[in-house]
Amino acid sequence: MKDKTTPPEGAKRILRKIVLGKDRTAIIGDFEECYREKLNRKGRTEAALWYWIQVFRSFPSLLIHAVVWTGLFFRNSVKITIRHFKREKTASFINTFGLALGLAVCLIISLWAYDELIFDRFHENADRIYRVYKEVRNAGSQTFEARTLVPAAAALKSSFPEVEEAARFYLFGSHKVRAGGAVFKGQRINCADASFFDVFSFPFISRSSYEVFPDVHSVVLTEKTSLRYFSQLNSVGETIAFDDMDFKVTGVIRDPPRTSTLQFDLLIPFSFYGTRGYDLNRWQEYGLECYTFLLLKNKSFHEEFARKIEGFIRQYIPETPSLLRLQPLTRMHLHSHFLFDMQGHGDAKNIYAFLGLGVFLLIIACVNYINLASALAGRRAREVGVRKVIGAKKGELIRQFLGESLILVMAAFGFAVALFYLILPSFNTFTGKKLDLFGLLSARPILVAVLFGFILFTALLSGSYPAFVLSRFEPVHSLRLQREIRTGRSVFRRILVAVQFGITIVLIVGALTISRQIDFINRKDLGYDRTHLMTLGALSDLSYNYDTLKNGFLQNPSVLGVTYGSRPVWGGYNRTDIGWEAKDPAHQLAMHHFGIGYDYIEVMKMEMAEGRSFSRNFPSDIEHGFILNESAVRAMNIGERSPVGLPFRMGGREGTVIGVVRDFHCWSLHNPIEPQVITLDTSGRGIFLRLSSENLPQTIAFVEGYLKKTVPEFEFRYRFLDEDISRMYEHEGRMRRVAGWLTFLAMVIAGLGLFGLISYTTEQRKKEIGIRKVMGARLPSILALLSLDLVRWILAAHFFALPVSYLLIRNWLNHFAYRIPVGLTLFLPAVVVSFLIAGLTVGYRTLSVARANPVDSLRDE
Repeated sequence: MKDKTTPPEGAKRILRKIVLGKDRTAIIGDFEECYREKLNRKGRTEAALWYWIQVFRSFPSLLIHAVVWTGLFFRNSVKITIRHFKREKTASFINTFGLALGLAVCLIISLWAYDELIFDRFHENADRIYRVYKEVRNAGSQTFEARTLVPAAAALKSSFPEVEEAARFYLFGSHKVRAGGAVFKGQRINCADASFFDVFSFPFISRSSYEVFPDVHSVVLTEKTSLRYFSQLNSVGETIAFDDMDFKVTGVIRDPPRTSTLQFDLLIPFSFYGTRGYDLNRWQEYGLECYTFLLLKNKSFHEEFARKIEGFIRQYIPETPSLLRLQPLTRMHLHSHFLFDMQGHGDAKNIYAFLGLGVFLLIIACVNYINLASALAGRRAREVGVRKVIGAKKGELIRQFLGESLILVMAAFGFAVALFYLILPSFNTFTGKKLDLFGLLSARPILVAVLFGFILFTALLSGSYPAFVLSRFEPVHSLRLQREIRTGRSVFRRILVAVQFGITIVLIVGALTISRQIDFINRKDLGYDRTHLMTLGALSDLSYNYDTLKNGFLQNPSVLGVTYGSRPVWGGYNRTDIGWEAKDPAHQLAMHHFGIGYDYIEVMKMEMAEGRSFSRNFPSDIEHGFILNESAVRAMNIGERSPVGLPFRMGGREGTVIGVVRDFHCWSLHNPIEPQVITLDTSGRGIFLRLSSENLPQTIAFVEGYLKKTVPEFEFRYRFLDEDISRMYEHEGRMRRVAGWLTFLAMVIAGLGLFGLISYTTEQRKKEIGIRKVMGARLPSILALLSLDLVRWILAAHFFALPVSYLLIRNWLNHFAYRIPVGLTLFLPAVVVSFLIAGLTVGYRTLSVARANPVDSLRDE
């Protein structure tokens, strides 16, 4: 039953919170005594009212008193912490430096991950914007393509009421632009519908009218482009020119943010393609394609709408193997592994993997703190016992230990920020980013709170053992704990060492796997020689005589071969209208169409498995010759019959198979080799030059000079095929470098932690070692005594680390169609390195103690 003589519970609770210090009990007691006096004289109501009034009247002064007392307590905690740090210099340095490294790396990875995760989320309607892509089903396999047929956008909008707006977007190309009396090379020109600005949030700085593209010769510039061309933001009404055509500026928009997947310098109307001879309303399986975006009226329509449009194309192309799929705009940057996609995508797997690595690294650093705190617990246990005897409460001890941890974490965080800015330039180079911590914090103040929460969490994690374990012991137990810890046989510390080295082993195996897979990619035979192949694709838009160019190039002995055709890393268009003699009508098969010129197979150094390549000696090759790759022959399922001479059809083109080329890789090794049908292309577009590795700069200068003389309007831009291939694995390459650094840091932190622990353990056993040496123990037996126990726990770490490593790397490698085998060669180096780190760390410290003069350790008591 409630005691009616006690003051109101709520008021008492407030009073307990704000009254601190040694007079706390006396002040609260005085308040209660006065309350009882009022209660006896005037009754409960007036006494309760008086009590509340007194609490509120006292609140300001008591609050100031509480703040002052808290400040004194904090100052006292700082003093105790500094004394403790001075007494344990090695442990304090290891804790501070290890935590700083862990915090710096975790901070920089978190910043990078956040930057990746917010891609495309700045659009006002980001949650209602979806990209339409294709799933192509082919003989039991499936591929995904980022582009859809040009008529799809308008057809989807008119056919489904769920669609509020549709927009098309595509790269028109990089061109030389004339503006403001100057010439600007390599400008990214994209084409888009006017509805593009209704779907996406790219705000206008200025515009000429409500209509963005009043005609096909309109252009919208970004602010950066406008300043570059005309030295002003408002360039509406100005004129630019490219491809010998004038375009009038009808609008200037803000630059696409760095976190936008869609990047461009200039936008022209998509309808401009119609002036280039394309029928924009034609439904054709291998017709003009683009990126299609839809703005739905409600995001809840997504799943049902996705099912509705799945077979939409078959209304126009009944035999197509393509299905339409929807992808949320906010997933486009990290979850796009499609063919013919835009460049610059990230990878969600990499984000989560690196976040995991960063957390692991921070855990290793925190383990160091907990481990050393438990190792020093003997000395702290005596402190706990003494402080409890003189009246310290459990809560005060918890605050003391957590305060020490917070001070250490704050010091480590200051050091981490310095390390952060030291590492940041290299990290930005690795990742191609422009990350800035303070810029992000000023732009998003909520992250400041997140950062402080992160610091408090780390302090709580690091200081959890001394705060919540040591403070719980009774004085007698604390003194007994001291003796137990001094024996150096704490199972808890050994488990932490095992966990720490287990994480390090996982990191080593992961970094080694990534490195070897990248090396495998670089060494793998792609079916052609990728080295020293120069491409001049920009010639496609100009008029020139191919034979004249070829003969001129070959005058230089360093030009070993010249050909033309599609790039082998492109893959070609997907064709389904194919057939061959005795083909089963039920056998649905799509092949990628690939156009090449004479000498292409020879210049690329591809190999013919059967038959021959295209030859000028066979004029019929132009209209009737087909070459298949080995995958196409297998997919045709013609048994033992040779495909050479087999009647073949693709669209309106009929002829025979003249040869079979050995399989070559058209895409990254994430994808398997697809069936390819190759035809002769006589356009002379997309020139390749096979160059000698000797005198390469002089050969490039010769090619440039000859082109300027022969095709004066050509803007000399070239690429090497091996560079194109390397760009396909940009993310893996970055992952390799970053994972290598993280693994190195993990080994450093783990080594530091082990060094601190073994230093304390050997220091505690100095007298024991001295007695053993006096009794005749030899150096090897003493080394074994000090290190064998730790080595057993490190060995135990492998039993859980290696299976975890196996599962993680197998999952990562499964994303590659062609990958390295998972064998002992991936795990053995990790085992060797981990034992080497442990051996050097333990061996160095134990050797110095074991070789010490026993007189020095036995002199003092």
